[in-house]
Amino acid sequence: MEPEQQVSRFATLATKLGEFPDRDVIYQIWQCAKLGLETGGVDLARRMTSVIADALDDQALPPARRVPLLYALDAIVKNVGSAYQPLFAERLASAFRATFFAVHDKDKLRVHHVLTTWNDKKFFIELLDELNALVAPWHSDFVARTAATHPPGILKHHGSAPRQQPAVLRPITPPPGTATDRAVPPVAVPAPPGGGTDKFGGAPPSGAAGEHHPRQQQPWGGGGGGVVVRRVVCD
Repeated sequence: MEPEQQVSRFATLATKLGEFPDRDVIYQIWQCAKLGLETGGVDLARRMTSVIADALDDQALPPARRVPLLYALDAIVKNVGSAYQPLFAERLASAFRATFFAVHDKDKLRVHHVLTTWNDKKFFIELLDELNALVAPWHSDFVARTAATHPPGILKHHGSAPRQQPAVLRPITPPPGTATDRAVPPVAVPAPPGGGTDKFGGAPPSGAAGEHHPRQQQPWGGGGGGVVVRRVVCD
C-alpha cells in the first residue's frame, strides 16, 4: 500500500471512530499506525500523528468526538512502541488542553483516567507535570462536589460512581400448608422427662409424659405449648 493510501485509510478510520470509542476501530487505527511506521518510517508515522493532532486542535471538533480520538492516540502509544511518543508529544499539550476544557465531567473523568495511566507508565514524562497541573484543580473540586452529594462511604474511588450495595438476603417463610421441593416436613421433638424445657428451648407437652400429640405446623420462630416444631430447609 502506498504512503498516500495508508494516510488516507488512517484518516478514514479516525473519522469512522466518531463519537463512540469502538474497540475494533481503535484496533484498526493502531494497526494502521504500526504498518505506517514499518513501511514508511518516522516520516509516514508523523503524517499519521498529524491526523489525530489536527483533529484535537480543531476548536470546531464536536466535544463528543474528542475522547474517542484521545483513546486512539493512547492505543497507538501503548501498542506500537516508543517511536510515536515523541511525535505526539510535539503537539500533545495543546491537544490535551483543548480536549479537557471542551468536554463535560463524565468525559473529563475518562481523560483523567488516561492521564493516570501515563503517570503510571511514565509516558510523555516531559509533559506530565504540565498535564497533571491542568487536571488536578478540576479533579479536587469534582471529588468535593461528589462527596457532598453522596453519603459517606459510598464512594470507594475519588470521582467514581457509587457502588451498588449488596442485597440483603432474608429467609422467606412459605405460607402454611405450602409444600416445596426443598422443604422437609416438620419434625416433632418430644420434651425431656420431668417437664421443663428441652435443649432447644421448647416448652414441655401439655399432657402426661409420654403422651403422643399430633404434629402441628407452626410458622418459623413460633413457640408456645404443645410440641415444638422445627422446620428444616435443605440448602
